Amino acid sequence: MTTEEVPTSSGSSEDTSRYEELRLQHISDLLARMPENIRRVKWPAERIREERQQRLRSLIRVAKEKSPWHRERLKNVDADSITEADLDKMPVMRMHGPRALLHSDMLSFL
Repeated sequence: MTTEEVPTSSGSSEDTSRYEELRLQHISDLLARMPENIRRVKWPAERIREERQQRLRSLIRVAKEKSPWHRERLKNVDADSITEADLDKMPVMRMHGPRALLHSDMLSFL
């Protein structure tokens, strides 16, 4: 399927136009990523584990770089050596009531 084959909604309002523009961009982006995603389906289990490891480490790095709350919470977690086996040793996230509002910066990097 190409972006030309994707049905569009009817309507002429500015909101509809912007919506259609964004929708077509999302579809175009998805179609551009499809070949790589299809190749990944054929990855062996070891390659999948390597990818998960890399993404876990990247996630920890970004959280520590972008969020003071996560930086403090994860201060004893080494992003360069953490593995999936270490996940059960990580500090549990507990955000309740007013404390959650104080630490809303954790969403600022999303």
